[in-house]
Amino acid sequence: MIQCNPQGICSSNYYLNGEGHDGSVELHWTGESGSLMVDGRHFRVLKEGFFSPTWTLYLDAQAIYGARRISLFSRKMEIDGANGRATLFPDSVFGRTMRLIGGGSDCLIRPAHAFTRRATIEGHWQEFAHVAFGFWLTALIWCRRQRSANGGGS
Repeated sequence: MIQCNPQGICSSNYYLNGEGHDGSVELHWTGESGSLMVDGRHFRVLKEGFFSPTWTLYLDAQAIYGARRISLFSRKMEIDGANGRATLFPDSVFGRTMRLIGGGSDCLIRPAHAFTRRATIEGHWQEFAHVAFGFWLTALIWCRRQRSANGGGS
């Protein structure tokens, strides 16, 4: 199990550690890009355009994974990479728990409980960077939901 702990009390950035892995997930506050640190390797996440529903994970200058939101009204995303296509989708309509299935991964990303930002990743995977990217996308979804629940941040 991977523990996902927020970097601060109100932070959307996380430290990830467990099962011999460690890393961090950071969402840039200006837009929907960010970065990952996974087992000592630094990755960048770039959104392809302001209105685009696609994100790319880069290691150095090489695109490793691409993700795209299936629909404007859905939290479901497809992630493509060398291991094939994976799907990140909500476990239920109203909850925050997400599943990542495919591309060598079968795991559950779930909050520790309803009133916390702490979370866990349970299951199995071939490549930890794949799961960390799935968690980055999940953190983005959680951040979006929180902003919309707060009236868009205003």
